[in-house]
Amino acid sequence: MVDALDYYRQKYEATKEGSKEAAIAQMRRKTSSDFERLASFHLVTTVDSKLLESQIRLQTTKKKGNISVFLIHPEDEVEEGTLFLDLVDASWLVTNVIDLGGVMKEVQAYKVNYTLKWMRSPGEVVETMSRVLNGFAQYGLDINKYLTIPDNQRIILLSLDEKTKTIKRDKRLMIDGIPYIVRKINKFSFEGCLELTLEETLLGEWDSAEICDFNEPIPVPPAPVPTTYMSGEKTIIRGMSESYSLFVGTTRVVSGIVWSINNPDFQIEVQNGIAIVKAPSKISLVGSTVTITSQYFGVSRTLQAKCVSLV
Repeated sequence: MVDALDYYRQKYEATKEGSKEAAIAQMRRKTSSDFERLASFHLVTTVDSKLLESQIRLQTTKKKGNISVFLIHPEDEVEEGTLFLDLVDASWLVTNVIDLGGVMKEVQAYKVNYTLKWMRSPGEVVETMSRVLNGFAQYGLDINKYLTIPDNQRIILLSLDEKTKTIKRDKRLMIDGIPYIVRKINKFSFEGCLELTLEETLLGEWDSAEICDFNEPIPVPPAPVPTTYMSGEKTIIRGMSESYSLFVGTTRVVSGIVWSINNPDFQIEVQNGIAIVKAPSKISLVGSTVTITSQYFGVSRTLQAKCVSLV
């Protein structure tokens, strides 16, 4: 594909046909029309620095040393630090985006080889995909450039996003069951990426096999269910009235209640959700009882009151 772009560029420069902008536009059209026809074409899901997912069109090409190179469709955009998901049975971390003459972009990416997990706050575990470098590792596109990493250290590349930007120096991280401590944070070698230099440290009391300083997620107790109950006096003075209400927690229910009584010698009146029950005035009915019933959302509750006399 790049050779084809060079061909069109040379053709327009040699013949002087049109402007440079016209030549680039022509190359973009030609590239776009051919892009999805090749066997190397893939439609890929991406995750950017804001942790938003989208899709882009790309083509796979030959590796350059330890780095994989992809070509991006002329109409699509991608930034450093983006993650490519499930591309050629792997995920990839974009470390460089190079413009190819205004026609399309070349992306250089590391294959992800480890899922890093850590505690961002008490009870909160976060994770991200990363590239762990160790031993005698090639670094960057120059196949002759290598890093010699001490046995007790690791270099790890991450996307610089909403999760990873909270990682600070002296943060303890677990890699393959071995605890490390962050000694250096580099945000400049690869734009949009975070490069951490880690040094092996001692296993801590609260370390798990995957997470340093792991705390069990703090359980959130269920919200208490408000108690529903009736309120009112259990005695009613002969010839007088008492009021009865239904409460849910501390809130009085004002609608949706059906009130009733079981003794026709008593009288009931409902005002604003309150049942007003009047005792009979006959002296012969002193000592009689009435059951006040409230029905609310299919549930009945009762309270019994007795008619009493002051004399």
